[in-house]
Amino acid sequence: MKNFISLALLTLSSWGFGQDYNINSISEELLVDANAVVRKDEGSFKILSRDKAEYSIHYAFTILNERADNLAQLFMGYDKLSNLNNIEVNVYDASGKRIRKVKSKEIGDRSAYTGNLFDDARIKYIDVKETNYPYTVEFQYTKKYKFLYSIPGWYFVGRDNVSAESSKFTLEFPVEVGARYKEFNFDGDKKEQISEGIKTISWEMNNLPVIEPERYGPPAEETLPSLQFGVSKFDYEGYVGDMSTWDGMAKWQMSLNEGRNDLSQEQIQEIKALTKGLDRIDKIKTVYEYMQQKTRYVSIQLGIGGFQPFLASVVEENGYGDCKALSFYTQSLLDAVGIEAYYSWVYGGSNPPAVDKDFPLDKFNHIILAVPHENDTIWLECTSQTNPFGYLGSFTGDRNALLINDDGGHLVKTTSYPSIGNIRKLNVSVKVNEEGNADVSAETNYTGIMADRMLSRAMLSYDDKKEYLEKSIDIPTFEINDFKIERDQQTATQTVDLWVNKLMSKSGKRLFLQPNVMNKNYFVPLKYKERKTDIIVRHGYHEYDTVNFEFPAGFRIEAAFDPIKIESDFGEYEASIIANEDGKFQYVRHFLQRNGRFDAATYDEYLNFHKEVVRADKRKIALISGT
Repeated sequence: MKNFISLALLTLSSWGFGQDYNINSISEELLVDANAVVRKDEGSFKILSRDKAEYSIHYAFTILNERADNLAQLFMGYDKLSNLNNIEVNVYDASGKRIRKVKSKEIGDRSAYTGNLFDDARIKYIDVKETNYPYTVEFQYTKKYKFLYSIPGWYFVGRDNVSAESSKFTLEFPVEVGARYKEFNFDGDKKEQISEGIKTISWEMNNLPVIEPERYGPPAEETLPSLQFGVSKFDYEGYVGDMSTWDGMAKWQMSLNEGRNDLSQEQIQEIKALTKGLDRIDKIKTVYEYMQQKTRYVSIQLGIGGFQPFLASVVEENGYGDCKALSFYTQSLLDAVGIEAYYSWVYGGSNPPAVDKDFPLDKFNHIILAVPHENDTIWLECTSQTNPFGYLGSFTGDRNALLINDDGGHLVKTTSYPSIGNIRKLNVSVKVNEEGNADVSAETNYTGIMADRMLSRAMLSYDDKKEYLEKSIDIPTFEINDFKIERDQQTATQTVDLWVNKLMSKSGKRLFLQPNVMNKNYFVPLKYKERKTDIIVRHGYHEYDTVNFEFPAGFRIEAAFDPIKIESDFGEYEASIIANEDGKFQYVRHFLQRNGRFDAATYDEYLNFHKEVVRADKRKIALISGT
């Protein structure tokens, strides 16, 4: 993946150990709902020139319980363009007495990208977890850079039930080089000064109580006091750029890509022959599928910070590459057949960070291709051997991307996948005997985002697929007779045949049954005293369930629930029983989860909607034998 510089969020400028870390000196207000308290959190980032910088960190956490033990771990990245100095780690007991000073030989060192074929990034790490609570950990180090590209963001207090006594960040830079910043929810002390061409800005906040994390909420920048920074003029291994505009960022990437399209004449003639006589859309599709069959993805973190793609000829010869290399190779193939495609930065993964069009900043970690076509854009995910042509899915869909072409950089939105196209259809046949045991055959078809979720399962081994089914099927006692999980270019399908022991409970001549045998919903959002942030539902979807039951002769429905209908701004739910006289009946269910951003004031409605759905899915019916 494209390697953007991400650094620790907690950092320093005043040095020296010896602060009072006695637990009794923490104010009562900072202990409310806290798993840990930040005692000192100071960071300093100094831009020395367009190609040199220094980042200093000094922070201490008092860890109150095991839920904050992760804060006793320190991970420090470095590579050939950066080095670590002045590493110090100390541990204190509840009274503030130092009980451990870590020696340099205790600090581990390993590759940052385990399993990658190519990387030169490394990590130093230490875990100083204690078993007696509370205890305090104190970390300090300096990182020196032989390049300038980004400045780490700063959070004055985090989300994970952590309060803060003191948090301070200082930015220092030559005026002629420049740097940019943006404040979020900041109401602390700020100081600025300029001396001999060096500008220094410091931000400080004190006595910050816990900000209770809220699930399904907006990005952290909307709720937490924080800072974001961007460089202006910079130099990364001799490649000079200006990050203050989207155009500047795009032009810098184009300078890295320049001259790297060196496909062989044999490759050019081959792809021309494959696409000869095809119309434009079929040419693009043929090139994309050719690339998928010819290459495989390998993460590579060498070169200019992981920003510069391999030469096209390297991918042609070896058949592998990372997102940069495979996207550039595909772009080169398309160029060979006269089709223009645009190299594009995007964030790959769930919960993409917010991109501010008025504050240019590299928040991306992945490369895809944009191919203009008539009045639309065809997006190509070049790292997947299985993605359908033109399909991005949940990994990079519905978010901002930086499209790069000769006109500069353009923030554009990738393809959205509304709920109408994300569908799960379940068809079940249930044949029940007089003892309440049953043969169950089920087929589930997935499309859109729902099919994405089946990709990893379809790639599992036979035994792992079976283990997944055994854990995911919501029936108390069953045996799997046969199953299949497959995903093709457009959909995914799961089929399973089961023998179910005691599908229903029996009392005399009556059998009691939950007709939703395969797809009960258990999701109930957490309840908050007062919801403060909006609700974000990223991906909506439809579920359509049909379950056909067949009972022994003489059985009939004695009591069934009336048709259920639940309507909300968040979604819809319907379920009903369709009975026949011959011992057969059908259970039909439809559930819609809408995507969108919903006002915090509607959270109780969101909670109640899902509670009602859970209750509806547990409804039972009673059957009686007339024999």
